[in-house]
Amino acid sequence: MTNEKKIVEERIVRLKPIMKERGYSLKCQEKIDNNGMKYGIEVMPASSLLPFGITLFYETDWGEKSDEELAAMLVEASNYLPKLKQDMFADKSVILSKVKPLIYSIENLKNFKKTKIFYRKTKVFLILFYVRFEKGWIVKISWPYMEKMKIFEDELIEHAFENLKTDLLILGNNLRLSDENVFPIYAITNQRMNLGAAGILLPEVYRILSEKLGEEFLIFPSSIHECIAIPFVEKQDGLMKMLQESNEKSVQQSERLSNHIYLCTQNGMSILQ
Repeated sequence: MTNEKKIVEERIVRLKPIMKERGYSLKCQEKIDNNGMKYGIEVMPASSLLPFGITLFYETDWGEKSDEELAAMLVEASNYLPKLKQDMFADKSVILSKVKPLIYSIENLKNFKKTKIFYRKTKVFLILFYVRFEKGWIVKISWPYMEKMKIFEDELIEHAFENLKTDLLILGNNLRLSDENVFPIYAITNQRMNLGAAGILLPEVYRILSEKLGEEFLIFPSSIHECIAIPFVEKQDGLMKMLQESNEKSVQQSERLSNHIYLCTQNGMSILQ
């Protein structure tokens, strides 16, 4: 049993009596996520006729919350369930107006082959598709859901990337390594700065950045939320060390995009060996 699963299951044991008094049932849920498994608590009103509840997946700050505080979070989450069902799941047009792509490392491919999540792959990334609800809730699009809603693959992908264009954000700055060594950098993300790294896949982004950085430039995968574009440099050893240190110290494992640096050209992206 993983440490995270053990923490979640032990917390459920403590929370069950509290939540039962408030009219809710709990159970442990798991999902394959970026770079591994995630575990959480599914909460469902005892009177609910729905076959599913809302799951809050484990976060490190749970350790700072009392059982009463976490129980309050679960109740609030459960109260959101009817809105999710009514506003979103039964309306194809709403889904297509909100769906967007996100990217994970291609190294997740083996795990995602085990799921029913709809994805596409490039040479370096997996592209998944999600819908964001109010309060930051997201749901990844699955094959069964697409079949139920009669959403075609090409239709979903086209709408997702069109929606991504309208949400794109490119931020420029300068990186100073020394008094003599200063070069421009650009962050590619979305307006929320959340799950925005997929913006690097847009042809428009290459066109914009190539005008500023040259026909070949490097992509520094900061996280699943953003990518950093910098001019091409021959020696990448220092950059690789910076990326690995950043991933280890500043980026949660579930949010790490990659430990690789990528070369971006008009022909696409490739991993620098």
